[in-house]
Amino acid sequence: ISHFFGLHILFFPALRISYIGALANQGFPSFLAGDAIRVLALKKIGNGLAESIRVTILDRIASMVVMVMMLDFACFYLLPQMDSGPLKVNLYLLALTGSAASIAVFHLDRLPQVLRRLKIISGIADLSWYARALVGSRNTAIVIFAQALVGNALLAVHIYVLAIGLKIDLTLFQCL
Repeated sequence: ISHFFGLHILFFPALRISYIGALANQGFPSFLAGDAIRVLALKKIGNGLAESIRVTILDRIASMVVMVMMLDFACFYLLPQMDSGPLKVNLYLLALTGSAASIAVFHLDRLPQVLRRLKIISGIADLSWYARALVGSRNTAIVIFAQALVGNALLAVHIYVLAIGLKIDLTLFQCL
């Protein structure tokens, strides 16, 4: 994502920044601390603040969209195994709202100009345009999708290892 927007950072420094942000997220109750650290690290190596924020938010969006896609796919596997009706309904609702939000992310720049007069709406609409530009480039979209998929898969492996340590009977696929 950073290279698509002209931010020049090599792979290993980018990986280092990502893991420092992930470590910060472990110590704070939200993801904002890690994202703030990522933005400041990108700025520190010579990138503009606005571009650093944009890249960090778009990276977060890519990860969430891929996570929703994984959830949608997993519903076919998980739902038949579930006994609880309310849990099934909640999983359906989560998949549907996540899918709707993912679709909306790519179309918010098409809001009427009246709404875009508000600075925050305008900023969100701009992010939507940038997100669509990213997936409009096939090679870039494939790389971003693969990186987000690997990141989410590693998160599932972390959950699986924790489940094993806590003697919780889960398969790796269920964690995915």
